[in-house]
Amino acid sequence: MPKLSLEDGKHGPERWPAVAVVIPARNEAANIPACLAAIAAQDYPTGLVSVVVMDNGSTDRTRELAEQSGAVVLEDVTSTIAGLRNRGATVHGGEVLAFIDADMIPSSTWLKEAVPVLREDRVGAVGGMLNIPADVGWVERAWCVNRQTKPEKAEFGWLPSGNLFINRAAFEAIGGFDAQLTTCEDIDICARLREAGYKLMFVKKASVVHTGESKSARAMFRKELWRGKNSIGRLPVIVKNPREMPSILLPFAQLVLFLLPLPLAMVGRFDLALASLLLTLGLPLLRSVLISLKLKTLDYFVPLIGVWYIYYLARAAAIVVR
Repeated sequence: MPKLSLEDGKHGPERWPAVAVVIPARNEAANIPACLAAIAAQDYPTGLVSVVVMDNGSTDRTRELAEQSGAVVLEDVTSTIAGLRNRGATVHGGEVLAFIDADMIPSSTWLKEAVPVLREDRVGAVGGMLNIPADVGWVERAWCVNRQTKPEKAEFGWLPSGNLFINRAAFEAIGGFDAQLTTCEDIDICARLREAGYKLMFVKKASVVHTGESKSARAMFRKELWRGKNSIGRLPVIVKNPREMPSILLPFAQLVLFLLPLPLAMVGRFDLALASLLLTLGLPLLRSVLISLKLKTLDYFVPLIGVWYIYYLARAAAIVVR
């Protein structure tokens, strides 16, 4: 498998590789300037970073603002987000493809933390941490706390495409993203990279601030309901990645617990109906306990129960709400 050369030409015999950054966007005028400004301010050798914004039919100032920032902007109103990323990857050269969403603000060392790891043996992709802004509500903060338990660096089975680096040679070898997928495209490409013999590495310091997290319990429920419906529809994709199977199986179990109280109450077993409702707290409670133990603090225990209850309620509803 090909390796990347990573030393700055001024300080060594090799060079840092060129990076092509691909940003899919639709009506992201509120977010795209900060994202592009952070990319322009990267601590990375000058002239080796190119940016393309794939505009999916924006009706606001997304295109104008992106062009003002110096990015190449292409409009594509028909492709899925996977298709947008594939097309964006063809615009510029570069040994490294960096896929980032428009509502992400990368840290100044985002590239320098991630790119060297792609040089390691058999590494095909690298993902990084998704942080949140400092002044956010309890839903965003509690959901982000889940990610704080991740190690500084480790091999993962799946990396989200909103902050994802892929060795171009590996990307082209597997045919890029599956442009037919409307969601789960990151699960799919990660599965195919692993099948091709590549490793997926998580690097915590290759971080971004995600400004697009759900701001309220209602918003989180709606987002997870949408994700859940699409996950069920893409079950063959998830089956390729056994580590993701709990995201399907656990909501099924939760759905049973949510539905049982009605027939139990109809036959007069109110005690069992109440027990079933109480058991719906089991998974959120267990997740919250495990995370609190890892963090060695109970500061987020109650909010964690809240966000995990919303998550499982939405994912259970997604099984029946089509």
